[in-house]
Amino acid sequence: YIVKFIGFSYRAALNPQTGFILSGLGFTFGVGLCEEICKAAPVLLHYQTRSEWPWRKACLVGLISGIGFGVSEGITYSSDFYNGVVDGRMYLVRFISCVALHAVWAGSAAIFIYRHRDLLQRSTNLWGTLATWSRRGSAPMVLHGMYDTLLKKQMDGWALSAALLSF
Repeated sequence: YIVKFIGFSYRAALNPQTGFILSGLGFTFGVGLCEEICKAAPVLLHYQTRSEWPWRKACLVGLISGIGFGVSEGITYSSDFYNGVVDGRMYLVRFISCVALHAVWAGSAAIFIYRHRDLLQRSTNLWGTLATWSRRGSAPMVLHGMYDTLLKKQMDGWALSAALLSF
């Protein structure tokens, strides 16, 4: 059921016919949830078993994870949507925004995970761990979903506001 829900969320997010609310839910609980947990996984896995990293190292690992994800997404978007169709400025904007936003979202999630690392270590089963992981990534997940939804609906000024709020 979780995989079906995530699949439905991705379809709702990416379908050009869906309205603002359904797109927002799809981007938040599909795209945002999956991407933020993936980027936070190195920090989550570390603090699941031990808590030796100081907050700065956790933040650095989160930033690096986000940068890698942002570069990958920038390449994907460029090849899928802009490949030779737009001028070079769009590539630059896409790469800067993808890398910077994914780094900020993953870095902030890492700091939040650090602050609540004791909750991860107290989780006793898979569902408790997944719930704890989801809650630790919820703020970046919501900002990510809001940003993507606003861009999809061509509300660029509001998307910029969501990006600035992320910082």
